[in-house]
Amino acid sequence: DETQVEKLESKRDSYDVPILVMTETCPKCKQADKLLSENDIFHWLMLAIPDNEEAKKLVDEHDISMAPTLIVGDRKYEGLAGVVRYIHEVKGWLVKPE
Repeated sequence: DETQVEKLESKRDSYDVPILVMTETCPKCKQADKLLSENDIFHWLMLAIPDNEEAKKLVDEHDISMAPTLIVGDRKYEGLAGVVRYIHEVKGWLVKPE
């Protein structure tokens, strides 16, 4: 039986759908999610909480040490600045977080 992470990774590998790894209390995570949405970038959200084994697997697999972190295929964009850099790469324009 395929786990949710395996399903997401399968879709990510096929379509490079970004996965935003975030925590519940992180204000920059909310900003990152908002910036991606405002720039019409479809993405999955993965909440990194202690009881979420699927998130733990993703965090361990990609050596994630900070939130927010955006995973796109085999690339990792760390922090809000990394998310902004990804948007710039995809859309070709700079965005400034509020």
